[in-house]
Amino acid sequence: LLSPKRRRMRGVCVAAVCAVASGVTMTTTNKWGTAAWNWGSAVGEAHDRAAVLRAKLSSREARQDFVYEMKRNAVAWDETELCLALAWQRRSSKLSPAFGRAYETLVAGGFPTPTALADVMGPGVERICLNIRFDVKADRVEDFEAAIAKNEAGTRREPKNIRYSFGRSTTSPTTFHFQEQFCGQAGFDAHASTAHFAAWENFANTGPFAADPVVDFWKATTNLADEEPPCVVAAAVLASLDVVDEGL
Repeated sequence: LLSPKRRRMRGVCVAAVCAVASGVTMTTTNKWGTAAWNWGSAVGEAHDRAAVLRAKLSSREARQDFVYEMKRNAVAWDETELCLALAWQRRSSKLSPAFGRAYETLVAGGFPTPTALADVMGPGVERICLNIRFDVKADRVEDFEAAIAKNEAGTRREPKNIRYSFGRSTTSPTTFHFQEQFCGQAGFDAHASTAHFAAWENFANTGPFAADPVVDFWKATTNLADEEPPCVVAAAVLASLDVVDEGL
């Protein structure tokens, strides 16, 4: 097990690797709290940039793509911060304590690094997690892997999916282990209602397993920022606030 400090260092390293790979900067030119930025006013750079971002994300499809690209660290951090601020501003009367603190600190002067913001808002993301073990019949392993690949592609695009990890056992070539995380029970319920999940269920009903799958649900109590880079934390915050469905 990693200490909170070591987990945070891991998060910083992961964020840096993501930034290099994607070409998107994870630093921010801090304009928050300045007269030119003028957050909350109908005049100023913040108002002008917010209007552009709202227009860019005017459709549900655009917002879903935006959150997906954010998870992949393909959105500039300045734009991520602005999107978070707009989402928090619209829902200011019902923010969780973690989101409220993050919003107040951001508009008052901002955070020195993306990791600093992620550390504050991360505890506000409620997570439902599940571990699954599949024992697959030897002659159905290829079919299983093909079905999983399709489900994986669809699941990763779900706004409220945080993690979808799986792999083969090191001791049994027909045993597979999965670890999935979603933004609360609502996130998992949304997952279970998708077309790709229905396709997976159809496959599962064809008898590919040598034993019944073992599924364990649990709630995460750690800070998401200690486990995932800031871009993933930000995407999870937006998903938790139902930004994809409700808009900014």
